[in-house]
Amino acid sequence: MDIKIKITPDNAAGIKVVLDEVQHRASARLLDADNVAAFAASAEKQLEKLGLPKALRPGALYEWSEGGICGMPNSYKKKASPRASTWIRIERRGAGWYLVGVERRDYWPDDSGEDGLILTKDQHGEAVRRFANSLEYREVA
Repeated sequence: MDIKIKITPDNAAGIKVVLDEVQHRASARLLDADNVAAFAASAEKQLEKLGLPKALRPGALYEWSEGGICGMPNSYKKKASPRASTWIRIERRGAGWYLVGVERRDYWPDDSGEDGLILTKDQHGEAVRRFANSLEYREVA
């Protein structure tokens, strides 16, 4: 689903409408607007932890879905049948985080799902540079 909704408390109702449309017949592994807001806050903290300046943050993505093994009893983990989970993608833009993708996806029992920050090439380079500069270097005799 191609969307662009800024993740704010004022837009929670709009986010709920989009999620309800995608999850309309689903009864498990669902997301709500509070989950989406929590993922945006977590992703922003990760960018802060990397030391990326706010001007360099736009373009970062965060994807999340519960995989095939989460919460599945052991007796079912080896059976070959997929289970559906809601997948989301949020994108950091200049004005904050936006919900840009939502869909139901099938995950097999050995799939791990998605949970992570995706950086642009420039963001990655800056994060690596900052990390390298934080390391102390000494010649050992």
